[in-house]
Amino acid sequence: MQALPIILALLQQIQEISSLSIPELEIRIRLSQSKFFFFIFPLKENNRKIYAQVPQFSCIATNSIENAFATGSEKGEIRLYKEVGQNAKTLFPGLGDPIIGLDSTMDAQWLLATTKTYIMLIQTIIDGKSGYKQSISKDRRTPFKLTILPQDMKRYRIRELNFQPAKFNDNENTSERFIIASTGEFLVTWSLKHVLRGHVDRYEVFLFLLRERLIVVD
Repeated sequence: MQALPIILALLQQIQEISSLSIPELEIRIRLSQSKFFFFIFPLKENNRKIYAQVPQFSCIATNSIENAFATGSEKGEIRLYKEVGQNAKTLFPGLGDPIIGLDSTMDAQWLLATTKTYIMLIQTIIDGKSGYKQSISKDRRTPFKLTILPQDMKRYRIRELNFQPAKFNDNENTSERFIIASTGEFLVTWSLKHVLRGHVDRYEVFLFLLRERLIVVD
């Protein structure tokens, strides 16, 4: 589905995050084999959720749960919603760094939250409870924190990290297996299986221009 990234980029522009409220457009994407459909539904004014304090939403992600979505904020907070117009079911306070991108597995069990210097892998279904449908704030697990080790930054002469929004690999036939991110001229990939086993420092780094590859292992 080569057109899907273009459609998603277009939708991201259409659905810019308001600093005061959840977006007034509900956008649904339905995938069927090699075809895609997307529908935009204007929401009624009484469905709009206004906050007394500005949450400074910065990004949004959807998943396979109908109407459910997650938002990230400039304050580093991540909220999970059952549907537009309701209060968030779950709040993850984050680490204080602005969230620049979110991505969810299709089964809504894991969420990627990207900041400038690191990426968090957050569990959103715990003991059978979905954080999109009910609060799991008190049961939340410590996120897996992904970044590039100092020795690898030195090897590749990376002066500073500037991650672009990380994504799970997109495969219609199987569940997600990899986490993919980029910073500058470098592409970084983590095996989701290895990360879930605690091997956050096991990743592959690809240098675009020189076509080098470094495999980092325990």
